Amino acid sequence: MWLATGYTDMRRGFLSLALQVQEVLRKEPLSGHLFVFRGRRSDLVKVIWHGVLQSMKEVNNRI
Repeated sequence: MWLATGYTDMRRGFLSLALQVQEVLRKEPLSGHLFVFRGRRSDLVKVIWHGVLQSMKEVNNRI
């Protein structure tokens, strides 16, 4: 699991977050790891991962 420090603009979509994973973390979004991003107020997180079904998923949750 990788947790992005700081905050992420929650208007960013899946492809933009996957690009951030590649450029900043130098990791492959399809690696099976969880990548967690939080909003400015810390009440919203986005999680991207490559699951067992071989499909990309994006989950938005309000805490």
